[in-house]
Amino acid sequence: MVSAIITTYKRDPAMVLRALDSILLQTYRKMEVIVVDDSPCDYSKRNEVRDAVLARQEQSPEISIRYIAHDRNRGACIARNTGLQAAQGEYIAYLDDDDEWLPEKIEKQVQVIERSGVALVYCGNVSKNDKTGEIWNKKTEYFRGNVFEELLFRNFIGSTSFPLIRKELLCNVGGFDPLMQSAQDYDVWLRLSKLYEIDYVPEPLVIYHEHEGESITGNPEKKKNGLERINQKYEQYLNADRKLWWKRHIGIARYYALNGDLKASLKFWFKCVCKCPHMVKDNVEYLLMIIHAWIAYKGS
Repeated sequence: MVSAIITTYKRDPAMVLRALDSILLQTYRKMEVIVVDDSPCDYSKRNEVRDAVLARQEQSPEISIRYIAHDRNRGACIARNTGLQAAQGEYIAYLDDDDEWLPEKIEKQVQVIERSGVALVYCGNVSKNDKTGEIWNKKTEYFRGNVFEELLFRNFIGSTSFPLIRKELLCNVGGFDPLMQSAQDYDVWLRLSKLYEIDYVPEPLVIYHEHEGESITGNPEKKKNGLERINQKYEQYLNADRKLWWKRHIGIARYYALNGDLKASLKFWFKCVCKCPHMVKDNVEYLLMIIHAWIAYKGS
């Protein structure tokens, strides 16, 4: 069985139902659904979300739908761990409350994970701008097997909404780290890939929605803190590879600028330049990104 877990935070009921309905429309039917509501108790639409989810259970009785509400906002990592602890399936598939699965996602991923015996199977996605309606294919790099070192350079697995994961192995690596303020999914993918092999379905099976609303990616301080925590966890690997060290640090400089600290941003950037001075073109490009980030901060 697959346990599909939606974690939601201060969303309109219609958006939560869009995600939930994309699960109920899956061609793979041996599933349960767990909705974990991490909204604060005073969120005005919290009861509406609960009632909408429970109404779907009456309409789709062949699939178990459970609604679990935290007594207070506890954060995305704890919400995902709550869903993991409640799950009864052999496989776990998370779906962010603002995304959608295409109908064959789970069926195709189950076929691969059962054939290959890996810990995780990811897939591609299409992005949709909710304001303009524009849809485009998101470029995805695909790697299989022992991919830990490749994954250290970049998160090619992507969002929490993309993979299918063996529950036992996700529990073995400790689930989601509540101390991660961002890059929470990336942190889990790294821990899994360090110990186990992964695989993929080479086609877009998720609609990733881009829209205005509350998100970690809109908070440069949290983004910076999350990336720095990952660097601390894998410091020994970064120190052994100058290019990897540069790659894992150079992007952080921009978040200092977005947070209003231009001095710290330039200092961080210069440290990266000293690490890899031969990467002139890349270093100049990141300097321009820092300048644009600072201008954006001053104009906000």
